[in-house]
Amino acid sequence: MVMQEFCLNDKTFDLWNSEKKKLNRSHKIIYPKPREIRYIKIGANVGRELFGKDGFFRPVLVVSVIGNMYFSLPMTTK
Repeated sequence: MVMQEFCLNDKTFDLWNSEKKKLNRSHKIIYPKPREIRYIKIGANVGRELFGKDGFFRPVLVVSVIGNMYFSLPMTTK
């Protein structure tokens, strides 16, 4: 049962790996501000964590911005 579950997730991980490569090649720079809600690509996670659905997108709340990095909290679309 566990092995079957893992095999079903391989396709998801392969899709996310392809998406990561595209994101890495893009040079799109975003400048979020604290308290903004942004949609970002969270990616495929291991275990029971939730990841973004349509194209791995998920809303996040930007908490703080430090230089070219920011800290955010994942939210639900519901």
